[in-house]
Amino acid sequence: DPKQLEDTDIAPDALRQLRESRIREIVLVGRRGPAQAKWTAKELREVLTKLSGVSCHADSAEMVLSTVDKEELGIASNRSARRCYDILREATERACSVSGNKTLSFRFLLTPHAINNAGIQFKRSVLRGPAM
Repeated sequence: DPKQLEDTDIAPDALRQLRESRIREIVLVGRRGPAQAKWTAKELREVLTKLSGVSCHADSAEMVLSTVDKEELGIASNRSARRCYDILREATERACSVSGNKTLSFRFLLTPHAINNAGIQFKRSVLRGPAM
C-alpha cells in the first residue's frame, strides 16, 4: 500500500507512480553481494518490517557468504554492514512462509548485460580481492 510510504523519504514522483501502478513484484538487483550492500539498518528494517502485504525473498545461494565476505563483516568498522546482513538474512528466511499480494526480491552478484523488449539480461558477477 503506497499510503504506508508517505512518511518515508520516498520521492513524491515515485510515490505517485506507485499509487497509479499495478506493480506486484519488485526485484532489487545488486552487482555485489549482500555483505557489500550499502543501506542502513534503519532503512532495511523499514522496508522489511513496515510494509504489510509484501513478502520478501532472496536467493539462498546468493546469501551464502564467502570466506572474504565473512572476514569483511568481521572487521570492527563494518559492524553496521554485519547488522544489515543479519537483518536481511533473517527477514528473507522468515518470508519463505509469509505470503503477501506483492513481492520484493533481493538478487545479488548480477551485472546488467543487455536491456531489450523482453527484459533485462544479467551476467553473474564474481568478487575478487581482499576484504575491504
